[in-house]
Amino acid sequence: MDAVGKRIRSLRKQRGLSLQHLAEKVGISYSYLSQIENGKTNLSVSLLKDIASALEAPSVFFLLEEDTKPLIKLIRQESRQDYVRNDGVTIDLLFAADKLESTIIKLQPGGATNKPSCHQGEEFCYVLNGEVEICFDEKDTYLLKQGDIIYYPAHVPHRWRNNNEQWAVILIACTPPSF
Repeated sequence: MDAVGKRIRSLRKQRGLSLQHLAEKVGISYSYLSQIENGKTNLSVSLLKDIASALEAPSVFFLLEEDTKPLIKLIRQESRQDYVRNDGVTIDLLFAADKLESTIIKLQPGGATNKPSCHQGEEFCYVLNGEVEICFDEKDTYLLKQGDIIYYPAHVPHRWRNNNEQWAVILIACTPPSF
């Protein structure tokens, strides 16, 4: 619990809160919070949630291992791969981790995905450049412009079309990874 207390203290100080102020926000005594921060007492999951809420942080933050470097993944641009499909769509795989994948899809002017895609999980799309249509289940079509976001369950069949004179570029993140 010593590491949890150290993280609480560190984040409390980063947030500019005194020991007394945080204790009041959480509804515990100053001395009890001091014991927690110094690793001299255990705390319940419920209290950890309350402290995390008061510090505006996820509870899991306090339970992370001291060395978070193994959790951080850096992907250099030169190590990423582009895939050019036979329908002319270019997919730039940004990363694929255990639970999340991110790609950039580039649709040439007049380009479209040949057939609907569907897979398990969820998908988030952000139009970086241009305008695109996304069609769900061959009936519901949405026109997305630069800066628009759409989120949907990925098991609904979906496909893309670029009806414009310029390239369309879409950032997509989905779970679970499909590459």
